[in-house]
Amino acid sequence: MKRLTALTVLALASQATVCFAGPPPSKEVVAPPLPPPVSFFRGNEFDIGIFGTYVTGTNGGLTRATNFAAPLGAGAVAIFDENGNFIKQLIVGSRLAAPWGIAVAPPGFGRFSNHLLVGNFSFLHSEINAFNRTNGKFHGTIPIEIGANSPGGLWTIGFGVGGSNGSPDTLYFTDGINGEMNGLFGAINRLHGP
Repeated sequence: MKRLTALTVLALASQATVCFAGPPPSKEVVAPPLPPPVSFFRGNEFDIGIFGTYVTGTNGGLTRATNFAAPLGAGAVAIFDENGNFIKQLIVGSRLAAPWGIAVAPPGFGRFSNHLLVGNFSFLHSEINAFNRTNGKFHGTIPIEIGANSPGGLWTIGFGVGGSNGSPDTLYFTDGINGEMNGLFGAINRLHGP
């Protein structure tokens, strides 16, 4: 698959226009209607498609401050093919709150094996949620323990690739604790239980 980079998004009423760049020349992709206002947050490529995360419908417009305070339901995930063509809207609302980090769990990750994991950037709901990667059904939450620190937003989540680059069955994450004044790097091993 070729690498695609999200360049810009235009929020037009209830429609988000996402521009991708890379060979071949730039291509415009239109996602289905989402609750306005809407902003493309991030794209990640996996062997099953390219997943784009969106922040949706936050009060006060789409600013950094409203992303910090995004409520549950203020987010969406869409799937695109390697050419930037929209495939489907996978998740709208649910436990998403300014979703940013996204990863596909490997078969050895316990109860969330083979799930789509989505981390919330919202300081109010800084958690990782597991969804069926085919139908978007919510299956559970992985809470993030930040100790005596104040909340921050989850940034990147991802699994190691082996060797000195981390275990492929361990989920690594970064969190902007203390209102993004500090950073936390953490690891979550195989999850047991229902």
